[in-house]
Parts: sequence; structure tokens; C-alpha cells
Amino acid sequence: MWVMLATTTVDAVLAVAGAAVALAALCVIIHRRPESFPLLAIAALPFRLPISAEGRTVNLLIPLYLVVAAGTLVLLVPRIWRRREPAPRGLEWLLVATVGLYALQAAYSTDAAKAAENLAFFYVPFALLFVLLRDVRWTRGLLLSCLALAAGLAVVLAGVGFIEYGRKELSLTLRQARHVLSDRDRLVLHLRFVEDMTQSEIGKRIGVSQMQVSRILRAATERLRSELGDEAAALAAA
Repeated sequence: MWVMLATTTVDAVLAVAGAAVALAALCVIIHRRPESFPLLAIAALPFRLPISAEGRTVNLLIPLYLVVAAGTLVLLVPRIWRRREPAPRGLEWLLVATVGLYALQAAYSTDAAKAAENLAFFYVPFALLFVLLRDVRWTRGLLLSCLALAAGLAVVLAGVGFIEYGRKELSLTLRQARHVLSDRDRLVLHLRFVEDMTQSEIGKRIGVSQMQVSRILRAATERLRSELGDEAAALAAA
């Protein structure tokens, strides 16, 4: 138990240190070349990192959050401090009202944790991203560079998907998973990892308690791991 706790703590410290280093590097890049911000945002957008907490794993846009945080520190905070940031106007007021209304509704939500998660990891970061992109000095060259980067990423990621399909790793794993898991197990995994529902929401959907959902997830994951191996189990669960 103490070994597991120590390992978890070390991993967390390393993750925080790595994020701090990445954030500092991004701040330096954006400070020297502000026009790099939209390119960095596009480059980070497709990538998610799995984060485990409280018995669940969520895939978060950590690279994009770091880019937005760096842009906020370098570009937005100084303008606010010097009172050079213009007041919201037009569409921006609608955006502010949307975020504020959602935050108000979150206080009355039956799933406050999920509401806070949506607010912290979706509404606020993308609202900041909008404000930062609004003030970029767009040029024809920058627009073309953004388009080329987005197209290049799309081609590369599509190619990775075709390679995986060509090797038939994905289809083989899913066929094996059908024989390993029961219908209920597959349904619970689908609701959790595809529809991103919380354990409480899944329990209400299938008529069991949150604790039972947790047990089903744990048992199904262990069954997949024992039959298919760690990597294949993660792929099938996702």
C-alpha cells in the first residue's frame, strides 16, 4: 500500500513538474513570437491525455490547456493589468452570458462534479481561446499556415487510423472482447468510455447503484486484461 502511494505521489510530482516546464517553454515561445499562438493551439487540439482520479479515467485536452494558459499569461493578463483589454462587445457578451448562466445552473445541478468538470475543462478554456484568437494579428500567411497545419495533422492522424485498421489490431481486439464480456459489461463500458457518462448516470440508466457500476467496470476491465493483455484491454475498453 505504501509503495503504491509513494509511486502515485512521485508520478503526480513528475507530471506537475513536466507541465510546469512545458508551460514555461510555451510562454517563452509566445512572448517571442505572438503569431505562433494560433499555430500552437491547432497543433495541440487533436491530442488528449488520460487522467485518472477517484476511480475514473478521463481524456483531457491537456496540451491545449497548456497552450491556452501560456497565451493567457503572456498575452491577456498584461493587457488586463494595464487596462488595455477592451470591454466585451456583441458576440462576446453572448459568450460571457453563456458561461455565467452555465456556472449558475451548475450550482443547482444534481451532478455538481460533472457540471464543474464541464465548466473547468470546456467552457472556461474555450472562452479564453476565443478571446486570445480574437486579438491575433491575422495575415494571409498566418491563415495559410494554420490551414496547412490543420490539413497536415488530419492526414497524419487519418494515416495512423488506416495503419491500425490495416494491421487489423482494432477489429481483432473488439471481436475478442465480444466473447469475453457479457452484454451488460459491454453496455457499461460503452456508456462510461464512449458516451463519457459518470458512474451515477450509468447506474440510473441500467437501474443499479453507483457502487455496482464501479464493481462492473472493475471486473470487466480485469477480465479484459487477463484475456487480452493490458494494451488490448485498454483499446477494447476505449
